[in-house]
Amino acid sequence: SGTGNFTAVTVAGAGTYDITWTVTTPYDGVTNLCRVDIRVESQQDVKGVLGNKKRRVDAHTFRRSI
Repeated sequence: SGTGNFTAVTVAGAGTYDITWTVTTPYDGVTNLCRVDIRVESQQDVKGVLGNKKRRVDAHTFRRSI
């Protein structure tokens, strides 16, 4: 279990992003199961068809812990 982050990760031609993650173990009371949550969010507004705004992606997965 734990959390962490990377701040100001620059991707050439795509901008600067903050990345955070959280690992929850055991997950929902299940032994040897952990949930991993990852968030990537732009630091600045990104131009887009629907307007300029911060972009964010959340990903969730499960993994067997050892």
